[in-house]
Amino acid sequence: MELKRQPGTEYKYATINYDILGLIIEKVSGYTFEEYLQKNIFKPLSLNNTSVGIPNNNNFAKGYKTSFFNAREYEAPRYRGNNPAAYVISNAEDMAKWLKYQLSIDQNPLEGIIRKSHVPDLTVSPYGLSSYASGWYVVPYGESKIYHGGLNPNFSSFVGFIPSKKIGISILSNSNSSYTTYFGNTIMGYINTLLILRFCSIFFLINTCLLNVRNLFEKHF
Repeated sequence: MELKRQPGTEYKYATINYDILGLIIEKVSGYTFEEYLQKNIFKPLSLNNTSVGIPNNNNFAKGYKTSFFNAREYEAPRYRGNNPAAYVISNAEDMAKWLKYQLSIDQNPLEGIIRKSHVPDLTVSPYGLSSYASGWYVVPYGESKIYHGGLNPNFSSFVGFIPSKKIGISILSNSNSSYTTYFGNTIMGYINTLLILRFCSIFFLINTCLLNVRNLFEKHF
């Protein structure tokens, strides 16, 4: 097959690149990819409910695949070669920890590496407004936004955050729906807007309370 473009000239996402990276990790470290992440990522960060490929407990949701306009229960064939790209398994508790680490809310031993993973590669043309970092889409213009969606045959996910405001969102869905990423980006936009509205609402509430107190004081005294 011929190259569509010269390497390093244009950004294009390719899932298989993560599978290749997983194999490189195995060759260099001497561990399987699953063992390497458990030893060097999950354990140091106390992500006790997170694993790769196979859940580490029995509390695992059934997956669904959308077909003929309905979500139907579907047990996808296991393919270990694709574990690095799309099969990290987690839950809401661990994803909340993960987001706090990304936002530097909680300290962790991998903080320096996490910060580096947010730096976009601006040497190549972006995809729309997004450039790619180490596993993240990054919109570096104005108020920086970092996010990534995931989709496999019977599950989907979205993780996104705005570092300057210390807010983030994680959505885990047991269906292979592209709406997961759409909802994630939409909710992030609403959260960002609501922060402004909440400040205005609090300001209005305080002023209303002060006015009521003054009226009460004048009425009785």
